[in-house]
Amino acid sequence: RMTYKRRFNSRIVLFLLTCCSVIVYVFLVPNFKHVDELEHSDVEIPQFSQILSSKDVFTRSGNKRIVDVKTFPENDHKRVIDAAKHITRDNKTLLVSFINNAFLPFAYSWFCNTKPMGIHDQVLVIAADYETEQELRKNVPSIEVVSVTGYKVKGSQNFTHAGYVRLGIKRTEMVKWILNENIGIFIIEFDCLWVKNPIAKMKSYNNYDLTITQVIGREPGNVAIGFYYMSPSDRMKKLWNELDRRLKVLDAKLQKLPSGKKVHYEDNDQTYLHKLLDEKYGGVRMKIVSQYEFPDGKWYGFTKAEREKYRPYIINNNWLIGTDTKIQRAKTWGHWFLKSDGTCDEDQVKKIVEL
Repeated sequence: RMTYKRRFNSRIVLFLLTCCSVIVYVFLVPNFKHVDELEHSDVEIPQFSQILSSKDVFTRSGNKRIVDVKTFPENDHKRVIDAAKHITRDNKTLLVSFINNAFLPFAYSWFCNTKPMGIHDQVLVIAADYETEQELRKNVPSIEVVSVTGYKVKGSQNFTHAGYVRLGIKRTEMVKWILNENIGIFIIEFDCLWVKNPIAKMKSYNNYDLTITQVIGREPGNVAIGFYYMSPSDRMKKLWNELDRRLKVLDAKLQKLPSGKKVHYEDNDQTYLHKLLDEKYGGVRMKIVSQYEFPDGKWYGFTKAEREKYRPYIINNNWLIGTDTKIQRAKTWGHWFLKSDGTCDEDQVKKIVEL
């Protein structure tokens, strides 16, 4: 009888161990894929590889990092910092953009636009969902990509939608992480034309903590937040940590709202940053660059005579609502560089880009 009980107990233990193994394999193992496994997955991705030249691509034996792509909240901080440090290891300037899946067409057009500038290995894309990270890793392997958890906001987001605002709040937090590691950071957005490489120009104002663009037609000091450079000074870090603190209070109010819910027009990261700059919080020294070199989307509405006064490095494609309208305007002006087959319109790039 005792022998029978032992055999029975052994069978129970074996059964439980088998169940645990199955659970671990099904639910945990897929989250531990690294880059090379992702590159050979069966996900259907539009053709984009022709955008990249051989010198743009990280080779398996060269600079390409093996990245643990688990997307658990506690890993977000480490992954962002690891990517930022990898880019800046040779004193290169870190370029950061935050996107969701709706902005992928803009990202691809921008990578075509800037391909001749040789800056793709300086780009860190923070994706709002894992699928966007996976697609970018396959199609633009020369960049760094990190997806974050807890902000699964997909589709086009308007400026006053809760989803759009929460993405801005998350971006602020991640910028704080990077600044606190004493890394300078250049915030960019992909719905922007780069006529000339603006990095050296923006960094030339080295006596300032923040170099930023002006909103055309608004009072002096009304700055835009889609294109700016921050040095990791104590003043800048103090202001940015306070911005993050205030926005987290706002996020607590927004987190239960649907992403498409409209919120108050002043409830966003840009307005909160304006208030801190108006307060001269932390004693931050700010340089507002010339609108004639860094215009926003109002440039598109100027007369030909007015536009001839401008010598732009970049032109922001803003002051429009919706991704479709922005894409159409870019195409109308010859500022869209992605063909329908997913390859670059290199002839159009040569017409627009000044090297």
